[in-house]
Amino acid sequence: MHGAESTTATRWTPRRAIPRGRNALEARARASMRRRFLALALVTLNLAAMGNARSEDLGDCNQRVPPAVRMEACTRFIQSGDQSNVRLGMAYLYRATAYDAEGDHTSAIADFSASIRLFPIPSVYSMRGLDYAVTGDRNRAMADLNNAIQLQPTLDIHYEARGLAHLLLNEPEPAIADFDSALQIRQDSAPALYGRGIAYAQQGDRTRATYDITAARAINPHIDVLFSKYHIVVPEQR
Repeated sequence: MHGAESTTATRWTPRRAIPRGRNALEARARASMRRRFLALALVTLNLAAMGNARSEDLGDCNQRVPPAVRMEACTRFIQSGDQSNVRLGMAYLYRATAYDAEGDHTSAIADFSASIRLFPIPSVYSMRGLDYAVTGDRNRAMADLNNAIQLQPTLDIHYEARGLAHLLLNEPEPAIADFDSALQIRQDSAPALYGRGIAYAQQGDRTRATYDITAARAINPHIDVLFSKYHIVVPEQR
């Protein structure tokens, strides 16, 4: 965790996420957790950008185009010069998500970091924290995810993200605690139910695992797709 970033962040009013790859499963999975984070971040960034006299069109940088096209467009915007911190923060954030879609988590982390330095937003901490967890950097992952929760303690998606990070790091007990916290905020959270089910399965509690996973699938029939993107599957699928 970079100290300068955590000290510049301010506490945000909690707001509910907007319900908004290289194989087909990963392409569909992009429509879930990271899109919820991106929606949260862009609400804040766009509100800030509206107050700027200069508010350039980001072009293909912020469009649903192939990741390579988005990366090129965002790079052009970043290198164009004379942009506000808010607009640059948006461009780095969009390019980071494009890198993630290509599986380049190291480049994504660098761009998330640049976005945070320009305009710190809790959801971007969570996105970067998940990438740190994917790369095995536990200390930085937990620092980012803890920071996001501290800034937005009543938002379920941050607890879901930290629970997912614990699963990625093979830590089922704290994962269960985080998914419990998410479910206290939103009882019908399919990611929290599914993640908790996976954690129970890791502990050998098949009864609770089956109950939670079945409940999650009833809420979201595509929930397996989200977790398969992180190479997390229920035991019987292995």
